[in-house]
Amino acid sequence: RRFGSDARADLRERLRERLFDEGVDDHRSNLLVELSAPAVPAPEAAAIVEHLLHEGLAFSHKHFTIAITALGRRGLWTRACELLAEMRARELEPGALTCNAALHACQRGHAWRAALELLDEMRGAGISLDLVAITSAVDACGKASRWREALALFRDALASPFFQPDHRCFGAAIGACSSGRSWETALSLLSGMEDASVAPDSACYNAAMAACGGSDRRSGAPLDTWARALELLAAVQASCLPPDLISYHSAMAACDRSGRWAEALQVFGGLLHRGLAPSVISFNSAIKALRSGPGRWRDALHLLGGLPSYDLEPNLGTFNMLLVVLSEQSQWRQILAAMDALRARSLTPNAATYRSAFL
Repeated sequence: RRFGSDARADLRERLRERLFDEGVDDHRSNLLVELSAPAVPAPEAAAIVEHLLHEGLAFSHKHFTIAITALGRRGLWTRACELLAEMRARELEPGALTCNAALHACQRGHAWRAALELLDEMRGAGISLDLVAITSAVDACGKASRWREALALFRDALASPFFQPDHRCFGAAIGACSSGRSWETALSLLSGMEDASVAPDSACYNAAMAACGGSDRRSGAPLDTWARALELLAAVQASCLPPDLISYHSAMAACDRSGRWAEALQVFGGLLHRGLAPSVISFNSAIKALRSGPGRWRDALHLLGGLPSYDLEPNLGTFNMLLVVLSEQSQWRQILAAMDALRARSLTPNAATYRSAFL
């Protein structure tokens, strides 16, 4: 929601009134509790932090750690990192816990450069980089598509005899591979988890499947990356790990990129057979895979008609995927009908819609 200058001024005044009414100690405690509540929106959380600083109510490592965590959870990673300098200005040297909170803020904000700079600062201050710090930084790099930096950081950490990665850290490194279409590295990391005595979870398998799905012929990947993804899906199904929608979506994406539309539909059928409730994304992925299936446009229309059976409504992405299939197979009358249908649902075509319709 909008939070203009008048609203900020009003909140500042109300906070000052509360300070006098509640007293310093209770006021500080109440605000720190409010910062920890997810219902407080970002502008109000930021205003509370500024109030705590301006009134001199934040003076301990705990206070700053709570404030940094609150800002990071709301996507305000820049301000979260700036609080480290605020601490030093108050002659408080940030420790591992506080720095990790700032790193987590960078992770959520995909702020890879800030995360790496903070790691350097921690090293310079003699703070040991623990598992939380490395995982947050690796994930920040991966989510920002800086997969080389993510893998370099992970491998450097592995070189230390004191570093023991867990499944989350491996998952962050494997996930980074998908942005670089480095499916071989993803599979190598997944298999290396056994050597490290770390059991992969569903997220690790999903990340590896996504790396296979992110590789196509233009990236120089072999044509059987889809088969590798299906092997991973089968491994999850055979284990005690419950495959989730992301597992099936990743496998369908891998099949789609390799033009294996029949296998993608089999994965979709397996999702339903397993008793999982499909999402709109599930249907969109299945429809999209049919673009490489000659004459399969009727199947795409059938999938579109199947959404209501699961209490789902097609979105613009659904129609865009359908239009790709119809355009690839030169079904011009059906394209016009699909355009009418999406407008009838009060959906507004975007640039991708017209590109899909007139490839």
